[in-house]
Amino acid sequence: MPDPKLSISSERFDFFLNRVFADFNDVCASIAEDFEFPNESGLTFAVFDRAEINASVFWHAQSSSYVIGFNAGFCLWAYELAIAASALEQTGIRVEETRNIYDGSTDLEGLQQRLIRVDQSLSSAGDGYALFVFFSIFLSVFTHELAHIVRGHVDYLKANKSLGLDHWDELYATELRLPESAIPLRVFELDADYIGAGLLSVLSRQPERFSLWARTQPDENRAFALWGFAMFTLALQEQADRCGQISEGYPSPLLRFTLLASDFVKSEGGENSASAQLLLERVMAMLELYEPLYPSIGAMRNFTDQNWLTALEDEVTTVLSEHRAAINALSPYAFETRSSKP
Repeated sequence: MPDPKLSISSERFDFFLNRVFADFNDVCASIAEDFEFPNESGLTFAVFDRAEINASVFWHAQSSSYVIGFNAGFCLWAYELAIAASALEQTGIRVEETRNIYDGSTDLEGLQQRLIRVDQSLSSAGDGYALFVFFSIFLSVFTHELAHIVRGHVDYLKANKSLGLDHWDELYATELRLPESAIPLRVFELDADYIGAGLLSVLSRQPERFSLWARTQPDENRAFALWGFAMFTLALQEQADRCGQISEGYPSPLLRFTLLASDFVKSEGGENSASAQLLLERVMAMLELYEPLYPSIGAMRNFTDQNWLTALEDEVTTVLSEHRAAINALSPYAFETRSSKP
């Protein structure tokens, strides 16, 4: 459940968080059955009083659990985005709030003031739809952070204490100014994007696992999951560009979204599949509504061009091959899936 000491709170916001985390309690239990977590360790989540739009993973020795942590800033950003999306769905008109969604540039006191303004300015009439969008955004980031865990990134940090990192947070890792050879930032992120894409693709076809997706169609779930992660990478990059938080080696939103989109395309039957093309076109139409907020969305229009998508996927393959040694160094720490055992 959300941290009771969280600095930001409203009846509506707390309701959204509690509903999402009720589903996450169930998925954490089922994921722990899908992978061989070492020494019968568990998986849980938390919310932290941090204003940045971000999430992180770490090992909590006292509870013998791997923890996925969501910042308060991320929660507010997702909340504002979901409510704005609901207003847009109801009216069919791009509302002004889509240009003013939280950008990670305030302190915790400022977060609470923003939350009050959001609750006052936007109708609760479409909260059912907003809650669906809110959950979709959270799940897309949850699977990425989960991938950091099951790919062994957290255990790699535990085993290399000289790095001075006890959790994986790319913003914090960058602040430490560790050399790329010590912390393969791009490798960690692209590896988690690639594996997280597969996890998200599978989960998006299993709405019965989540009460908040149970009444929607898998196609709608998949579109919103893909859109949610794209919006997160855009928000993270814009926040980083403004604050200078992330190094040049950090993968761009275009590159990261391509990894996710490529996996979804494959699961839809390949790049020549009509359903894959429709999925990409739908996601692009959804993204374009928020171009005033994130102008770099304009560059993503090429995602509906299969030749361009294939070429960028080849670029990703090249990048990963260049960092093969780093990935090989991580492989001893990766979790086995239970299905891989006889």
